[in-house]
Amino acid sequence: MLPLIVLTLLWLLVVARLPLLVVARLPLLVAALLLLLVAAILPLLVLAVLSQLVRAMLPLLVLAMVYCESDLDL
Repeated sequence: MLPLIVLTLLWLLVVARLPLLVVARLPLLVAALLLLLVAAILPLLVLAVLSQLVRAMLPLLVLAMVYCESDLDL
């Protein structure tokens, strides 16, 4: 989990560049807490989206498996 948080922080600092503007105006402790909060929440949001995607695709996967099995029986 720690490498994921570090990678998220690096992504926020390098790619997003938004925290650089925030860090410049906020005290260091507040900025660090804000970055840690975002780094902790972002992976959870990604996992939630992936979970919903898998849940939505599961019936299609079952139908495809049933269809493939019925083709093999013929």
